[in-house]
Amino acid sequence: QVGVTSLVLLALLNTGMTAQDAPIQRGLEWLRSNQSDLTYEVSLKIQAFAAAKDGKTDIARVATLVRVLEGGQLANGSWTYGPNPRGLFNAAGDRSNAQFAVLGLREAQEMGVPVSLEVWRKARGHFLSAQNADGGWDYTGERGGNSTGSMTVAGLATVVITEAMLKAEENHLNRDGTPKCCDAPEDPAVLEKALRWMGNNFTVRFNPTTGRAPANGWVLDRKSTRLNSSHTVISYAVFC
Repeated sequence: QVGVTSLVLLALLNTGMTAQDAPIQRGLEWLRSNQSDLTYEVSLKIQAFAAAKDGKTDIARVATLVRVLEGGQLANGSWTYGPNPRGLFNAAGDRSNAQFAVLGLREAQEMGVPVSLEVWRKARGHFLSAQNADGGWDYTGERGGNSTGSMTVAGLATVVITEAMLKAEENHLNRDGTPKCCDAPEDPAVLEKALRWMGNNFTVRFNPTTGRAPANGWVLDRKSTRLNSSHTVISYAVFC
């Protein structure tokens, strides 16, 4: 499976293996030969190619995958599973698929593959408008639902990432053309409310407020993202 293979490659690459190692080479070749249009899998495939740092080998592939994610964004700025896979299509999308799409697009842009500014704007607008009054986010729908830990960290990450990507429009770029990601946030109240929700509800025993143990969860350690002087990094767990 594209998603599982991508996750395994990400895990191995993050342990110090490289694109020169035979198992990684075999996995990358398999990914290059097998296609998917599902949001989770497209995103993970981009992330695996980005982590491999295999020169310019996969730039064209990643550009094609970016177009798939851009084309899959819904009118409200969210994403769903893809083109109606096994009847799972949700016309309103969900914030689990949405944050995976954002993660993949962020990795693509940092590889040098351009992503439409309108895609970033719509994704950011969706998450800002969907934040619940308590500071958290829920899985789908408009604000007012049941905030969960997994979707709140997804919201936190998406707000920070989309702001960084949009600053490229204002020429907030590093010398190599990649966007600066560590400036002070434009929406501190949004982040403060979300961080407060996480502080009040965080537990390692289960996904906060759902009561479900994270047996099917995985932890993704993102690059350090400076929020402000009192909040230095976000590292977040995504619970399935």
